[in-house]
Amino acid sequence: MPATDKLTDPAIKKAKPDAKPYKLSDGGGLFLLVQPGGAKWWRLKYRHGGKEKLLSLGTYPDTPLKKAREKRAEARELLAAGGDPSAARKEAKAGDAVAAELAAVQARGEPLPGSFEAVARAWWKEVHCAKVSEGHAARTLIRLEQDAFPWIGQRPIAELKAADVLACAQRVVQRGAVETAHRLKDACVLAPI
Repeated sequence: MPATDKLTDPAIKKAKPDAKPYKLSDGGGLFLLVQPGGAKWWRLKYRHGGKEKLLSLGTYPDTPLKKAREKRAEARELLAAGGDPSAARKEAKAGDAVAAELAAVQARGEPLPGSFEAVARAWWKEVHCAKVSEGHAARTLIRLEQDAFPWIGQRPIAELKAADVLACAQRVVQRGAVETAHRLKDACVLAPI
């Protein structure tokens, strides 16, 4: 294995821009790319799946030499385990984007996609409202909002069981509204279809 940790902080600070970009190697695939404009970029050259790849590890001085070496070590561990550091970074960014979108949905007060509430509201708007009178549709939505959404609204539709709907209906029965419990059960059962 080639020698690593060849660079020093003073050597990096002394690196001046040139007419063309040039590299300062630290070993193990890690190098500092010095641009003609003065920017210094940490890069990691590696092979995965028979192809040579390049991974950006940040800029100097925002990412100091020690941190760049830590990032190299993490990438090398991932490569040793059969992973691709570049693909892992893309997956992490995609996951962060999904998490940000879900947080934005919650901040707007909307139900999470795939939750019982989201599916039930879509069913109510697209199917139920088209089949029944405006008053009937309004009463159905009120039943769902008061007697189902507070308990099962945020749960993913795939996780719900009949017992969950039964528990909602039993709460309504306990307050003496048996007919409302039947109608709530019907709305909860029809909504996911």
